Amino acid sequence: MPASPSGFEIGSLWGQIPVEHLQVALKALEPQLKREHEFRMKQLDKKENEVAARRRTRSKWPGS
Repeated sequence: MPASPSGFEIGSLWGQIPVEHLQVALKALEPQLKREHEFRMKQLDKKENEVAARRRTRSKWPGS
């Protein structure tokens, strides 16, 4: 799977699009951007929960 373009790359490409088309393009992208954001937030929550669980486990041992 190819790497996703960076925001800068997307912005550079969008700079070539007529202004009147940008609103339509953004509206079309919004659902995908929301899904990606939700996915990243769930990943972050999972990682934070794993770290908290490790800390709780570590603190149960003497000398921790």
